[in-house]
Amino acid sequence: MTRSYSSPIFAQAAAQWQEMREEFDLALRSHIDAAEQACRGSLLSPEGKAAGVSIDRLFGANRTTAARYASPELLEFWAARPRPTLAAFEEAWFEAQFASVA
Repeated sequence: MTRSYSSPIFAQAAAQWQEMREEFDLALRSHIDAAEQACRGSLLSPEGKAAGVSIDRLFGANRTTAARYASPELLEFWAARPRPTLAAFEEAWFEAQFASVA
């Protein structure tokens, strides 16, 4: 859905946020694929499986919920390769945008 904004500044910011979000989604998908390969598909704990937790929910949940439903293999993977968060990605993406300008 395309929105129209009366403020050109807000419209530009919204477009930049959308670009960042699309890049985050690609980075997260890559992280999930690497986790699935490293953990041989064993991403959910028995509790997570019983609760019907989806992989998307597992990787999008807050730290406590993600740790609760993650398999031991995934927790080990995350110890070596921390789970990306939108907030951290957005901050790094934003800083990179302005680092290239300076």
